[in-house]
Amino acid sequence: MHQTWVSERGAERSDGPGDRIYRLDIFREPQRDGQWVCRRDESILLPCEEVIWHDAVGVPYEAPHLALLFKAKDGREKGNADLAGALPLLERGHRAWLAGAIARLHPGHAWLERL
Repeated sequence: MHQTWVSERGAERSDGPGDRIYRLDIFREPQRDGQWVCRRDESILLPCEEVIWHDAVGVPYEAPHLALLFKAKDGREKGNADLAGALPLLERGHRAWLAGAIARLHPGHAWLERL
């Protein structure tokens, strides 16, 4: 309902039949009145213009603080590494937003001390 994976017809991994190679991952996120709405808690909002950022040549990517919010749920090592890499680059306001959102969704989360 919230995500669509796109693969090439006939493109499969070599490690097993039926394992497709996915080329695109599309997220469909709710919004209201120009605000992105967190589907896990509708009180968590972010202005739509802050959801997608662009690099120097215009390539779009998900705002790091929003990506980290999704990664906080699982507590996997990759998410911890991503937090470590992104944390020094996050502006104070983005850190505060992320801390507030994580505290609301995952009270007592280990990342809160780091934020």
